[in-house]
Amino acid sequence: MNSVQPDPVTGKIGVDSLMKYIIESRNPRLKQVLQNGARLVEQQRRESAIDWSIVDFSTFPVRENVTWWLRSTRLSDGGTLEEPSRFMLECMTYGNKIDAPRLVDKYRTLPKPEELLHFIRRCMAKPLPGLEPCLPTILIIQRDFQSHAPFLKQFLSSLPAPFSWAIESEAASSCSQSIFSYDIPLDMARKSKAEGNRLYREGNRQGAIVAYTDAIDRLMNAFRSDPNKEKSKEAEKLLAICSANRSATYLLPGEEVDRDSDLHEAWKNGQVAIRVDPSYAKGYMRVSTAHQRLGHLRKAQETLVNGLRRLDLQNEPGLVDRLILLQTDGNGLPDNLEEFLAWQELILVEDEESARMIKGVNGLWKRRLEGHLEKLQKEVV
Repeated sequence: MNSVQPDPVTGKIGVDSLMKYIIESRNPRLKQVLQNGARLVEQQRRESAIDWSIVDFSTFPVRENVTWWLRSTRLSDGGTLEEPSRFMLECMTYGNKIDAPRLVDKYRTLPKPEELLHFIRRCMAKPLPGLEPCLPTILIIQRDFQSHAPFLKQFLSSLPAPFSWAIESEAASSCSQSIFSYDIPLDMARKSKAEGNRLYREGNRQGAIVAYTDAIDRLMNAFRSDPNKEKSKEAEKLLAICSANRSATYLLPGEEVDRDSDLHEAWKNGQVAIRVDPSYAKGYMRVSTAHQRLGHLRKAQETLVNGLRRLDLQNEPGLVDRLILLQTDGNGLPDNLEEFLAWQELILVEDEESARMIKGVNGLWKRRLEGHLEKLQKEVV
């Protein structure tokens, strides 16, 4: 024990120092004692004297739209002394706002059927601290455990609906990161978006905001995974739509609404929609509306102009109609030729700020003005 090094700060022999001494000791008997002790502790922890016969799993709530994915990963280190743990068994939860592990354990070999069943029961009844006993809507078990299915069937098939379970398919196994880390939150986001749309149509302002927020949270979970570019584009478009929809909801009237705060939220969500998908016209519409209601009329116009400068949006009727309304104080293009020419001179020449802003805008906006001028000239003749 004279070779045990004390803690450099406290000067005392701590647990870490003692364990380091034991592990590095060349005494084979000491190593054997430690190995046997570690095995016993591991076995006791795993079996933990749980009498599953008194646990009524049928009383556990089934979490709606929640999927658990049970997977095993081969490890390169860890375990105890000369017999390292070679497998980590993990139960991941998908469908909650935050995707996270429900239970994790290590095994020296691929878990046997009895060990896997014990792990599944612990996931349901004795998960990680802070998590409550429950059942998922779907339990997906990694394909590596396909041979264990007959042993698991009696227990899993006895659990109440809507709980269901399945062994991972071969196709899912080959792309499991995408299937479970990406597609599940993406699908949940679509459902939350649809719920938000329904509540918006019903005029349920707060409910729609909550639903769109849930959709956005789930999409952020998807982005934290590593999807391919095609899937990423799909999620980006959906995020832009949900952000623009939440922006529109903040623009709705409601009781006890903090007008300035909600208009700022509408502006912020519209900006997110534009940043994520610059070709999504409704993002520009939402930001412009928020600026207008905040009294920032020039910024409201500039936002629309920024959209119309894009080649893929220069012929977008909604942006053109709204810009013309803002440029004419809501009156539309003048029906009198002289008034129209005076207005056109004002926005294109006399008002230097307006002239600079509108310079380079072509497409439908320019054709709309040219067509209106041609129409008025024909009426005069």
